Amino acid sequence: FKIPAASNTDFDLIDFIIDKKKFTYISLGMTTDVQNMNLANKYKSIELVIPFHCISNYPTKIYNSQFTYINNLRKMWGKNIGYSSHDDNLLLISKVLDLNISHLERHITLDKFSEGLDKSSSSTPHEFQMFREYIEFKVQINNQVTERFLNQGEIINCQNLSK
Repeated sequence: FKIPAASNTDFDLIDFIIDKKKFTYISLGMTTDVQNMNLANKYKSIELVIPFHCISNYPTKIYNSQFTYINNLRKMWGKNIGYSSHDDNLLLISKVLDLNISHLERHITLDKFSEGLDKSSSSTPHEFQMFREYIEFKVQINNQVTERFLNQGEIINCQNLSK
């Protein structure tokens, strides 16, 4: 269950969901450091609770993302942190994924130009495919390369195009 930012201080609701013994994702949009610390002190020991860094703007501009705050949340909560993305710049998501978040939440749409509060900050199925591909190959993409080698395509191009 996801607790939206507008309800992240509704302790009765959060406790009710936790009592169901289900994963409980708490969006930390619209919270201050003090509120985040209060939430962390109350829920960080509960394994099924996962906090999500979130900026409650639709869409969130890259200069408002504050995504490196995830590191503060990780220290505060002492556990994995998720990310609730309303970003309009998809490149930011790849950077956030490099912070080793445990979960990524993003809305999906078939038409970014249809009506709705968060359509412009949602992703198409094709964009979700790009995220999945990045996640799948993230280790290889970020792997430290110490020796340059030619892949099969480069060998063929070298044979066909080099002078």
